Amino acid sequence: MRIENGILSGLAAGMLWGLDGVLIGSLGSTENILSAAVFTACIHDGLAALWIFIVNLRNGKTGQYLDLVRSKGFFRAVLCALLGGAAGMILNIMAVNLAGASYACAVTSAYPAAGAVISIVFFREKCSVYLLSGIVLVISGAVVIGVSPAGTLRGPHFWMGLAAAAAAALCWALEGIFSKSAMKDISSDVLIGIRELISCAAYTIILFLMGTLSGAALPELFCLEKFMVLAAASAAGAFSYLCWYHSMDVMGVMVGMSLNATYAMWAAIFDMIINGKSFSFPAIAGVMIILSGTVLTILHKERKPRVLFRLSD
Repeated sequence: MRIENGILSGLAAGMLWGLDGVLIGSLGSTENILSAAVFTACIHDGLAALWIFIVNLRNGKTGQYLDLVRSKGFFRAVLCALLGGAAGMILNIMAVNLAGASYACAVTSAYPAAGAVISIVFFREKCSVYLLSGIVLVISGAVVIGVSPAGTLRGPHFWMGLAAAAAAALCWALEGIFSKSAMKDISSDVLIGIRELISCAAYTIILFLMGTLSGAALPELFCLEKFMVLAAASAAGAFSYLCWYHSMDVMGVMVGMSLNATYAMWAAIFDMIINGKSFSFPAIAGVMIILSGTVLTILHKERKPRVLFRLSD
């Protein structure tokens, strides 16, 4: 039952993060890109922290917030917030705004590859034929979706957006590693709650340093319609993170990351439903490739496959 819950959590994390990306993409603007990205990320993670706090309050885990602050895992939680939040989220939002949700998700979905290498080296996780094949297929399918005609038309800042997406992928891979280490001392739900709070605080400090809290590009984000979209995106992001951290805790870093990387498929689907984008044959092929990779990733835990990579003790 524990493995099944980890699998479902990983898949749910991917679906919700795909929805999050498409909703945030609908807020995008190419004017004052950095300021708008930081401000959007600040509000997004602040609201996500509130959603997660409500969940932890309902589950009687709020008392563990102070326990984490006093534990050795707090430093790792700070690293998770700075890498996945202040750095990764800003870069991701910039990538979505500059290159479009489909292209950005296609590039950032490659983060399990970096995470796999780090996991093998530092956590001595086993990499089987099933898992390696699954990771390759998920990333390949994401690339097929991203470069298909269903993707966003290339704008003048397209390549800058891809570079931002690649940097975000590296940040998220490192976040996954540090979070797995921190979860040895604290619940994954509490860890992500603290992570979101620290992330929001970091964004606020950055905004003050940039002097853009009253910038010209920010008032448009305060309109009710856009704020409601951002609130919905933050809810999707909050539950995506809860599911992702739980999946990594139960299944391991490589499997959790690979299942979560299916968000590229969901981003393409939600892009079609919400924004009316066409679903071309390459996009359908990409979805099928990702599904095949997901099945192989699940088989890595359901069976005892031959190990390809494993560091000696």
